[in-house]
Amino acid sequence: MTSTSRLLRVPVATLQPGPLNLDRDATHYLINVHRAVAGTKVLVFDVEAATEAIATLVEADARQAICTIDSIRASSLLPRRRLVLIQAFGKGAKVDPIVRDATALDVTEIWLVSTSRSALSSPQDIRGRLERWRKIAIQAARQSERGNIPNILGVLGFKDALTALEGFTGQRWLLSPRANDALGDKMLGLPATEAALLVGPEGGFDDPELELAREVGFREVRVGFRVLRSETAVTAILGAFAALRDRVDPA
Repeated sequence: MTSTSRLLRVPVATLQPGPLNLDRDATHYLINVHRAVAGTKVLVFDVEAATEAIATLVEADARQAICTIDSIRASSLLPRRRLVLIQAFGKGAKVDPIVRDATALDVTEIWLVSTSRSALSSPQDIRGRLERWRKIAIQAARQSERGNIPNILGVLGFKDALTALEGFTGQRWLLSPRANDALGDKMLGLPATEAALLVGPEGGFDDPELELAREVGFREVRVGFRVLRSETAVTAILGAFAALRDRVDPA
């Protein structure tokens, strides 16, 4: 049996038995980057269907690589619990590393929200960004050996997003450098449950936004004693959750 953990992972749009023409990005990754040759076995995966298959490269042309697919199965490496990241929309490329790290750290949904201090772009620009974030998530899934990607929504209104959490039974954390409670203390003895994380923009949430978050059950916590950039804070808190899941819910 081939060890799938050692195979090159290639994201594809649709999986079906038989021959498959790989797209330009997949062809470049296999032929130009890894110098794969005919006969090489790879793991192809479909992030939308959360399926995967072992495939054999039959044509290793730099212009168009072709592989044949064995039996298709459900992806073996998927997040086990719902983890929602509600992230204030950020200017420029600030959201890019957030999407990358959130994908690698098992976030199941990323909700981008507008706040009083968000730097919003035009609807056309946001559509373009959503497509770019999806591509970033796919590449992060390939690297981290994840079988799917988060559902990326946005840009949502702040109140609309919090209202959409009605009925959510997991933990609700609001990340704040000024919080009295440390996340580490709150997580001691905490079971691995669903969770929703709320992270603000540069400058933080304003007072009405904070009050609304408290009203719907978010509890303010800090990670360390430093004021972190938004993208750094996300990675820090998701790393803490990954450590918790590994302790109470090992693979």
